[in-house]
Amino acid sequence: MRLVEVIVGRETSDETVKKTVDLCRDSGRHPLWSKDIPGFIVKPFLCLLYNEAANMVENGLASPEDIDTALKLGCNWPMGVFEIMGHGRSRRGFFCPRSDVWDDHEERYKPSPIFRTMVKENRLGRKTGRGFTKETKNERE
Repeated sequence: MRLVEVIVGRETSDETVKKTVDLCRDSGRHPLWSKDIPGFIVKPFLCLLYNEAANMVENGLASPEDIDTALKLGCNWPMGVFEIMGHGRSRRGFFCPRSDVWDDHEERYKPSPIFRTMVKENRLGRKTGRGFTKETKNERE
């Protein structure tokens, strides 16, 4: 990923911010400032996409493979949403709509029922070798 979301806390020094930005740029990354909000900028969007894609599968509207292909070809994404979810490293990351950072009263973050089933079945993507599709284990694990 080229993006690095830089969050500046109340006690973060200017020197720390400069070093962080320089490190990002020196390593070919793009620093982007975000307010210190739950999930910063990217994760809230991804969680909504995860949920909508899971609901489409749950309701028999499309397969994970077809959704990924549609996003890659129709939106020019390098990976589909199920491929992104398959890279999850933890139950919380995979099941992010249920994360403590989300307001449980917001309907849009209510997790798709299929997520509960998959977490119970330990189908967490590459981490476990099974997700929405057959995953291959990450070679670094």
